[in-house]
Amino acid sequence: MDIGGKPAIAFYNLTDDGLRYAWLSNSDPATPGDWTVTDVDALGGKNASLAVIDGKPAIAHDNGTNVRYVGATDAAGSAWGSAIIVETGVQSPLADIGGLPMISYQGSGNLKLAISADAAGARWPVGNLVTADGGAVSVGSHSSLAVVAGLPAIAYYVMRAPWTLSLRHCQWRPGAPVLERRNPS
Repeated sequence: MDIGGKPAIAFYNLTDDGLRYAWLSNSDPATPGDWTVTDVDALGGKNASLAVIDGKPAIAHDNGTNVRYVGATDAAGSAWGSAIIVETGVQSPLADIGGLPMISYQGSGNLKLAISADAAGARWPVGNLVTADGGAVSVGSHSSLAVVAGLPAIAYYVMRAPWTLSLRHCQWRPGAPVLERRNPS
């Protein structure tokens, strides 16, 4: 990801089960000594998804049980706040929608969508959680979240016959997201 014109990544550290963030201090990734790595969340870093929210790097991730969110306190990502538990769930793509962090994830076998009430990602109201396609063996795994024409779109896997890839387009306004189903042809 491009953070201030320089490459940056978020990754899971298998050695200590933590989340790390690395950024290049110059714009040449061929110079490995110029990469700076910082620990972001010691309580888990699986399925990390990096995005720029309100001009600062932010990461959605999980620890195998809970979807977590953490935002940098500066534009470079050299300092980070504390991770916040969004809800029970795994696999957590992150996107910026209207200056607010939005995460799609799988929770209790359902596709879920959470939208923070503020740009810092400090408040994730339960009323902003959307469940879609319940009742299948498993819905929402391997989701991918992107902003298309200014609105969130979520592609995800449905584990039930006929084992399909589904696409949801979210008609979003603060506090009232509505998911509409679109199956890719």
